[in-house]
Order: sequence, then structure tokens, then C-alpha cells
Amino acid sequence: GHTDGTLTIAAKELTYSVGAVNSIYGTLATLGTANLTGVVSGDTVTATVSLSGATLSDRLAVGTYNQTVALG
Repeated sequence: GHTDGTLTIAAKELTYSVGAVNSIYGTLATLGTANLTGVVSGDTVTATVSLSGATLSDRLAVGTYNQTVALG
């Protein structure tokens, strides 16, 4: 006789990193670029970088801010 088998497709891990950037007080800060690893050709994945706990402006207080990534 014949026995049917199964095919299991596992998810591929998607990771990201955000490049560090510097800005000067009084100028509009720019955010780092998100780099995605694990995206397969034809996937429609977007990455949006934002500041954690702050709003991007030319009046951000001097200091260090965490950049976060939202995937869509």
C-alpha cells in the first residue's frame, strides 16, 4: 500500500537592527535606517523607525534616545 506524508513549512526568523545616528540641537534630528534580515523575495514587509518616548523635532533635549522599529 501507499502512505501519504505531510509537509511542514516552518517560519523563517525575521530580525532587524537600527543604525546609530547623531544630530545637533536646533536641527531636525534624523532617525537611523532599519535593516531587515530574513526577508524573502516577494515578501511585503515594511519597517518604520521612531523614537521611544519622544517626538522627533528640532527642539529635542540634548541626550540619548532609543530608536524603535515597528514591522508591518
